[in-house]
Amino acid sequence: AMEPLLHSALRATNPASTGTNGANGAALATTSNLLAGRYEQLSPGVVNIDVLVESAEGSGQGAGSGFILDREGHIVTNNHVVAGATDIVVNFANGLQAEAEVLGVDDDSDLAVIKVEQMPEDAHPLPLVDSDLIQVGDWAIAIGNPFGLGGSMTLGIISALGRTIPSGVAQFSIPQAIQT
Repeated sequence: AMEPLLHSALRATNPASTGTNGANGAALATTSNLLAGRYEQLSPGVVNIDVLVESAEGSGQGAGSGFILDREGHIVTNNHVVAGATDIVVNFANGLQAEAEVLGVDDDSDLAVIKVEQMPEDAHPLPLVDSDLIQVGDWAIAIGNPFGLGGSMTLGIISALGRTIPSGVAQFSIPQAIQT
C-alpha cells in the first residue's frame, strides 16, 4: 500500500554529526522533539480513505491515504486507491467521515483528486512545497494510513532528484520524480 508522500524540509542539525556524546544526545532529543511537533502539526491534514468496488466479478474493499489540499474539500490521493470505486468514504483525523467523489485522475502518475461536500470545521489543509527548493539530503517525512491503520509516520531523506521511474500502473514512466 503506497502512501502519498508528504515532504517537509526539516533543515535541522544532522543528529549523526560529530561532537561529544552529550552534544549528540542533545541533537537527537532536539530532532525527536522537532519530529513529534511536525507529526502533531501535519497529521490532522492526512485522511484515511475507504473504498467499495463493485464489478461483474463481485464486491471488494480497499483503503489508502490522502491529504487535504484546501478548505473547499479537495483531497489528493493515489489513483490506485480510488480506481473503480463505487463508494468513497474519507475518514478525517478528528473521527468525522464524509462521502467523496472522484474529480480527476492521472493514471500515469498514479494521482487522483477527490472531493467531499462537507469539510470538518477543524480541517487542516497541508501546504505544498516548491519542489525547486528541495535538495538531496533534506529530511522528508511521510504520514499516512498504511493497510488502513491510522496515523503512521516515517522519516527519510531526499536521496535523489530528477529520477524517471516506471509508474507501476501504466505503460509510461514518471519523470522528474523525487526519490526518498
